[in-house]
Amino acid sequence: MTPLELAARRKRIGLSQEELGRCLSLVSPMPDGSSRPPVRQSTIASWEGSRGIPASIDLALPGMLDLIEEQSDVMCDRIQELIEHSSAVRNDSHVTVKGYAADGDFWRDWPDMTGWPHVLWNIAATVAIDEMMDDYGITATLSDTGKDER
Repeated sequence: MTPLELAARRKRIGLSQEELGRCLSLVSPMPDGSSRPPVRQSTIASWEGSRGIPASIDLALPGMLDLIEEQSDVMCDRIQELIEHSSAVRNDSHVTVKGYAADGDFWRDWPDMTGWPHVLWNIAATVAIDEMMDDYGITATLSDTGKDER
């Protein structure tokens, strides 16, 4: 993987360098299963810059990025279920999806996703909203006003 490809994939996922570093620690735990410390933002910046990606991680990095994208897909599926259920229960074709402005609020509401950046949820929500409109005609709005449709 080239530095340019890493930067492009990170941006396609929608993550900052710091957020990518946190996600990499989630998809690559220590051999004993414990949490790995996040990769520092400065390290990600050097991988994307002139230093390049060290050989020790180069082969594993594409798979780790794939795992991060899979987590985004899991979030998207969960949000689609929430939208579909909320629409059916309320017999209303418009649903508000709760978005997040901070990681702590996201982790409080979704403890099983602790560690994942809130921005990944918000991005997944926009994908889910588009797909629900295309597939079922359900309109949804992403809002951080505290209204929770869970």
